Amino acid sequence: MANSKRFILMVTIFGLVDAILFSASSYAQSSQTEDPTESEIIPIWIKNNFRWFSEGAISEGEILNALKFLIDNNIIQIDMSVYEPQTKTFDIEMDEIKFLAEVEVNDEETIGTVEMHKWNDNLIIVNKGDTVILNITNPKKFYHTLEIPEFDIETGLLEPGGGSETIQFVADKSGVFTFACGLSWDPSKLYCAPDHNMQTGTIIVLE
Repeated sequence: MANSKRFILMVTIFGLVDAILFSASSYAQSSQTEDPTESEIIPIWIKNNFRWFSEGAISEGEILNALKFLIDNNIIQIDMSVYEPQTKTFDIEMDEIKFLAEVEVNDEETIGTVEMHKWNDNLIIVNKGDTVILNITNPKKFYHTLEIPEFDIETGLLEPGGGSETIQFVADKSGVFTFACGLSWDPSKLYCAPDHNMQTGTIIVLE
């Protein structure tokens, strides 16, 4: 599943990059300047990031930061003049990853099971103007919420063991946004989990 998702993300990214490189090439050919550095539209660190991501050397978060730079600096520009906004639905649930790690107990090292929580899916790509519907489910043993501050979105308490809620909003601004659990960890109330700060996902809204 993780490899499949990475492949889809790579296809999306490289589709955008191909469009960027085509625009850059056209720009360079039509430019009359004698200074070759002026045709370097994409910074070298962005190009390196795409290559390193394709080789598995950097994380999704780092490549998303590169995409955010391209969007914020109008290097990625998509003609939306003939685009009709759509309604797009996504199913998101609180998931967890379990793995073995060395832990120290009573000054002795032992092998223990570590749990890390994450939203699945944790990457959403839509176009500006789209209506976004999120079906959110919490099958795990702690309470959670989901919030997207930039769109004034926050669910109520998602109860452990299957609590769910559907939210809907219009993606009326472009950029890269984070969604996260809005409950700080509080073990006395079963709120969230110790890895609270890592329970994030990304929404990319294309202009």
